Amino acid sequence: MAKRTKAEALKTRQELIETAIAQFAQHGVSKTTLNDIADAAN
Repeated sequence: MAKRTKAEALKTRQELIETAIAQFAQHGVSKTTLNDIADAAN
C-alpha cells in the first residue's frame, strides 16, 4: 500500500467529518455508529 500524502489524509478526514455530520443530522448522534459513517462515506 502506498503511503498517503498529508493532503490526501486531510481530504479524507474532511470527507469523514462531513459524512458524520450528515449521518448525525439524519439519525441522531446517539443512534449513529462508526459503521454507519464508514458505509455512507463509501
